[in-house]
Amino acid sequence: DDDPEEENGLGNLNAANASETGRENAAEHSIPGQLHAYELAVEEGRIEDIHRAMLRAIVGIHTFSIVLRGVGAFPSINNPRVLWIGVDGGEQLGTIYDRLEEELVGIGFEKERRRFHPHVTIGRVRHLAGKGALLDSIERLGAVESGSVPVENILLFRSDLRPSGAVHTILREARLGE
Repeated sequence: DDDPEEENGLGNLNAANASETGRENAAEHSIPGQLHAYELAVEEGRIEDIHRAMLRAIVGIHTFSIVLRGVGAFPSINNPRVLWIGVDGGEQLGTIYDRLEEELVGIGFEKERRRFHPHVTIGRVRHLAGKGALLDSIERLGAVESGSVPVENILLFRSDLRPSGAVHTILREARLGE
């Protein structure tokens, strides 16, 4: 059996950290393909407002492709808490982000303070006893690259944090080109 974590390098990152910590889940993995731009605390009554903002933000934007390239960490490589793969070809993502932010500010949400950095979260580091091995794995995987990945929609989803990890529920979808 092929292990999808081995194919994309996640197994290497987790094994490096787990081997020195003695913990199986030293790095938690996120949903495959989770590319997120905004995190908002939202009341249920605002979901339709946000969905309408999403639809306005993507007017005239059709399906496009990105390439996932390079592995890194937030807040820094020396203090990794979130592991990510970078996104190339994200010009249209930037356009969607800028438009969506403008729409959300227009309906009363605060402007994001952090700079937009398109990425796919691949894991979160809980225990960092094996920092050296984890950093070595990140360096070895630094040149990892996917093929072309289509971007067909944007999603509004709820994240319920649980001890076993976040559970994501899709609330609304806005399909590109519609």
